[in-house]
This record gives sequence, structure tokens and C-alpha cells, in this order.
Amino acid sequence: MDPSYTSTSPKNSRGSENEQQSEPKPSQPTITSARPRGRPRKYGQQPVQSSSRGRQPNNCQPSSSKAPPHEPSPAHQAKRQRVSEKPATDAGSDSDDSDDDEEIGQSPGDFSHHSGATSQIHPEDDGVRKGDMKIPNGLQKVMSRDADNLPNLIAKTRKWSRENELHGKRLDAFMKRFVVPVQYDADWTTADEVEFDDNWGEDPVAAVRVNYGGTGKHLIRLWKFTYRFLNCSPFEIVSPEFLLEFDTTENGLMDIDGIHMKMPRWSAEFMKRLRTLVVHPFFDGDIAMLATAIQYTVICRTNDARRWRVRILPQEQGFLHMLCEAMDNPVHKNQPVPEVHKAVKQIQAQGSKRGLSKVMDLIEKVAWNSDVPPKMGALTPCYFVRSEDLGNLTTALDSLITFGVPMYMPAETIEKWAAVSLVQYGFPSGPNIDWAVTAVLKDQQRKLLRDAERRQKSLTANLEANDERHEFQAHEAIALMQLRLPGPWDHLLFPFHEALDPQIRWQPPIFGLHRQ
Repeated sequence: MDPSYTSTSPKNSRGSENEQQSEPKPSQPTITSARPRGRPRKYGQQPVQSSSRGRQPNNCQPSSSKAPPHEPSPAHQAKRQRVSEKPATDAGSDSDDSDDDEEIGQSPGDFSHHSGATSQIHPEDDGVRKGDMKIPNGLQKVMSRDADNLPNLIAKTRKWSRENELHGKRLDAFMKRFVVPVQYDADWTTADEVEFDDNWGEDPVAAVRVNYGGTGKHLIRLWKFTYRFLNCSPFEIVSPEFLLEFDTTENGLMDIDGIHMKMPRWSAEFMKRLRTLVVHPFFDGDIAMLATAIQYTVICRTNDARRWRVRILPQEQGFLHMLCEAMDNPVHKNQPVPEVHKAVKQIQAQGSKRGLSKVMDLIEKVAWNSDVPPKMGALTPCYFVRSEDLGNLTTALDSLITFGVPMYMPAETIEKWAAVSLVQYGFPSGPNIDWAVTAVLKDQQRKLLRDAERRQKSLTANLEANDERHEFQAHEAIALMQLRLPGPWDHLLFPFHEALDPQIRWQPPIFGLHRQ
């Protein structure tokens, strides 16, 4: 058999119709379709055993230039063919055209809407069935080919890992990134640094936060991922900079110097789910985009109707500017953010077609519960993130489709591929994980206290002016700041209790304890 018959595309089959009309052809059952499934064989040609399409009757005559004398009519021959042949499953067809009809929702071989249709190809002949779902041949072949190529891909990624492993000067340069020299100025003096170090060393909560013990392996792997794909530490994602903090409600209770509290360290499940998001191509290494998506997931779960202090991302500035203007509009005051988003989409027709707005749509479908009483108020001090929120965001990303086709591989698959290339690559390793966590958390706390000191001086100047309006604003700002930061606040204790929400109870200023 001429192999060109099994590899000819439908386009070539349609293009050769004029040539076939000029040649004498035997009377054969034909299939007329806008998308033919392959070039028909000449009369008498033996069928390929691995394919069930285009079978000829068992009494076919040898190929000749003339048609046999007493050939049955096309309709009778097609009927006899359907009766005599049994459906067969073929997973190894030589043509990739077998899944063309499935892509547009048409059953294979169903050409009854065309004139002259006298034959039917059984659906079972064009793919592998898994339960009630049939996997088309073309997709099955591509997946099998990719699976066969896995060893080569793994070898390449591990070779890259060895060539880019941190050692020597490169490792020293990277580690210095976490040891930022302290900058002294009017807002942070040497006395402040000494007091800060003393408080850190004496605080039992701080010691627990940096000692990950048995879950350290999860933090090490997460850290390698964040450095490789975001060029940062994990604690720079869920951090005060993005108003994100780990929600300890999913952890167990512990006793620290007589104080019963939730374990302040990140849970293993939280680190696993964050690792899956860090490597997702939707964020393309943009830590601000990832943090914004996490914020919105928390907003939807808690039905937070307070003003979303969203960071304007350069690639999404048009949409986010419009969203901020809508949230500042008195018409949308105290409205849940998903409802404001819906109003913005009605104004901006293309807002939900791609990018962050599309992901926000999917997050709303997964996480938003409008039955939860909305959180009311002016501003949100902090968004407390749970493992559930990271899982909801992953589900939303896996739901991204275009023209009915997934835009990305499943997030878990992407994470497994990333793990292959990071077997020995990255920082930190086991012995220095506690040191790395301590360096990052101390630097974050130092920045927060410096900023608080600067704000205190500015607000104190307003208080000295005896302006009641400024005094109230100062008390309110300090109250929000103290709710957001973990302390210590002995030197910033103003009579701010009047500005606090009466439902929020102030706890003693113990370093590392969080008020919720």
C-alpha cells in the first residue's frame, strides 16, 4: 500500500478532487464531508490492519484499471459493510486527523447532514475510551510521545542544575543578600538597634518562629523555589509589605511562658501550596502579582467590604486604576469587592477577558461566599492567609481556559517539573535554615519599627498643634499601625483606645504576638 494514503491531510484530499474526476473510478461508497477523514483508497487496495477506517468488503477484487462487471450498488455495498464489520478500538492510527471532529463537537463519522452520506464510521474506532470519555488519537499520541521523552528532559534539567549550583563566591554573594547592613539615621539609632536585639533575644515567640524543626525540609524546598523563580525569600511574599500574614488558626495550640497561643510557624501544608503557586507561569516571576492574587482570595473568603489597598501593577494599571476609582466612589461604599469588580467589568468590556481580572473572576467562583456577613470599615490592617486560600487560588488558575482549552498545565504538574531542576540547586540548606529565617524576619521587623518611628514623629508634631482633627487622625493611624505590627510598642503607647474598634482587645506588647 502506498504510505502516502495514510499520511495525507484532509486539505490535500480536497485539493485533489479535480484530478480524481478526470480518471475512471469504480462505483464505491463515498463519504462526502467538509472535513474528510483521509484520502480514499483505490478499489481493490488492501486495508491497513492497524486502522479500522475505510474498510472494504471481504469480496474485494484485485486492483485493475477497470471496475468489476457485477458490482453492487453503493447503497447496498455500504449496508453490507456496516453489517459485516464489527466496531474495533484503534489507539495506534497512523493519522492525526482522527480527532478533528471531536474538537468541534461533531461525532466521528456522522455526516448525515451532508448529501450523499452512505456510510458511518463508529466512534469507538477513533480513540481510546476511559470510562465514558474518549481520548482522541491525536492527543493520545502526543501524550505518549511526551512521556517517552521524559528521561531526556530530566537529564537536561539536572545538567542545568549542576551547572548553576551555588558554591564559592556565588554562594557568599547570595548569602550576603540576607545580611543587610543596618542603616542608622534619626529614625533608627544605635540605641534602637541594641534595644531591638535585646528584645529579640528575650522574646520566646521569636525563638519559636525561626525554629522549624521537622517541617524545615518543606521550608528549604519552598525557599529554593522562591529564590529561583521570584528572586526573594518566602517571607517576602507573605509579609507586611503586601499586608499579608499567616493565619495561625489552622495550627495547634502551644504554651509559651504561660501564654497559650497558636503555633506561629507556617504549617507544612501552607508551604506546600505556596510552593505550587510560586512556580506558576501566570505570575511570570512577579511577586507583586502573586501577592495581589493572594490578597483577593482572602478578600473573597472573608467577604471583606473594606477598601482594598491594592498595589497598582504596571501590566494591569488600566484595570486596577479603574477598580480603585470605583472603590472610592460613594456609590460603591461598603460594597463587597467582587460586586465592585462586576461593575467595573460592565464598564470595561474587555476587563474579564484576560489577565488579573479573569483570574479574579475564577477566584470569585471558587472562594466568594456572599452569605458570610461582610467585614465593614475604612481600611484593612492586614490579610490573614490560610492554606485554604492558596488552594482556592490554585484551583482558579487550573480553571483558566481559552477557546475551551486549558491555558496552562495543572499547577501540580508544573511544580513537579520545577522540582526536577532544583534537586541540588538553591539556598538555603539544612544547617543554615534557622539563620536565614532569623536574618529575614529581623530585617522585616527593623523596617517596620523604623517606619513606625518616623510616623510617630510626624503625628506627634500634629498633636502639638492642638488640632482636634489631626489628633483624631493620629490616634486612628496609630491604632491601625499597632494592629498591623507585632510589637514591641512600649515607647509608642498613646491613648489610642478611643479610636479602636470596641470588639478588638489590646494585648500586652509582647514581641511576636499578633492581635486578631
